[in-house]
Amino acid sequence: MNKFPELCTERLLLRDFRKSDKTALKELCGHRDIAATTLSIAHPFTLQDAEDWLEKKERDFEEGNEIAWAVCIKNTGELSGGVGLRLEPKHDSAELGYWIGKSYWGRGYATEASREVLAFAFEKLGLNRVEAHHMTGNEASGRVLNKLGMKYEGMHRHRFKKWGIYKDVKCFAILRSDRS
Repeated sequence: MNKFPELCTERLLLRDFRKSDKTALKELCGHRDIAATTLSIAHPFTLQDAEDWLEKKERDFEEGNEIAWAVCIKNTGELSGGVGLRLEPKHDSAELGYWIGKSYWGRGYATEASREVLAFAFEKLGLNRVEAHHMTGNEASGRVLNKLGMKYEGMHRHRFKKWGIYKDVKCFAILRSDRS
């Protein structure tokens, strides 16, 4: 894929992350509650962290490993979060991941953005399976995955260590054949 795939929903624009997103990214990811629900976002999250993250996402796209979309409010253009696919092309599969800035929680943006990304994954990329995970204690993320039609597949006990505490991770997936 050479050109970054821009996606639109009723309320959201999903576009590539840009260097100009650095300050907004720092502010959104800088909230402890965001870092607490994700494995790869540090707390505190600095401008340097934002720069490094943006560079990694660009490199991952160029190498065909990941597509990371900035979730923007369509009518204002403001950055509200991110959604992405970590690709496994030889298995026709990917891992879905997302985060939404705390001030945007409760508006359905994670579900709306992820639904569009799943459609892209199955219809444009031809994937057979998309999986997603969330740490126990982040049941809002589990509700998003249920709304997307993903099926619970089990739990990895003490899968990750976050801030010195072992975290269990719930696993969900959807297959192309599950979609109606």
